[in-house]
Amino acid sequence: MNQKGEAGTGRHADHVTALEAEMLQAGVESPDRLLLKLYTAQEAAELLGLDLGTVRNLTYRRELPCVKIGRRCVRYRLLHLLDWIKARSQPVLR
Repeated sequence: MNQKGEAGTGRHADHVTALEAEMLQAGVESPDRLLLKLYTAQEAAELLGLDLGTVRNLTYRRELPCVKIGRRCVRYRLLHLLDWIKARSQPVLR
């Protein structure tokens, strides 16, 4: 995924397919629609368990993938947020 939160092909498509399969198994009726839904900064903060200010700061520093709509409007896709979490996850050492 690049800085603007745009997804590439190949590995990303496999990830989307796997997520959709898990969501279908969990009973979500249209996983593709849910994964591509645009969330506000407040909603993204709640999904990530972060403060709103932290989400805005990460967005400003271009560390959190987002979709810009116009000059000031910023939204977040669930798919990109899940990829962001996965990229920053550390394995538990035992």
